Amino acid sequence: MARKPTGKPTGRPKAKIDWVQFEQLCAIHCTVSEMAAFLKVSNDTLREHAEKKYKDTFSSIYKKYQESGKCSLRRYQFALAKKNTAMCIWLGKQYLGQTDVPLQGNVSQEVTAQFNALMKQIGMLQVANQSAFKMAEMSANTDTKS
Repeated sequence: MARKPTGKPTGRPKAKIDWVQFEQLCAIHCTVSEMAAFLKVSNDTLREHAEKKYKDTFSSIYKKYQESGKCSLRRYQFALAKKNTAMCIWLGKQYLGQTDVPLQGNVSQEVTAQFNALMKQIGMLQVANQSAFKMAEMSANTDTKS
């Protein structure tokens, strides 16, 4: 930084960036704007300082620390799967190729006939309930008119 004849530095003081926090923000997949706002610097300053410090492109730096965040997330998911069946099912779908779609199997004619008979009985019960409801409703209407 250049100095005035008085010995005081010219220009703005250099931005100080907490690089541990920067790496943690990358790990939780913060955007450049979010990181810059958190670290109280501009997006361009963050990019320039990071490239100077890590001697690599910003996208490479970000990707490197972002990957470590994925490892942490995966670790937490697997720990959570021990207690949470939904997480266990989700991980099974992601990594083991498991699905919710049942395998198509052959159903015997006897089971199909029983199923159809039950469905017919349910349909008749619904019709009977609707008729009974209408009768009760009509009866209630005539009672209130009397």
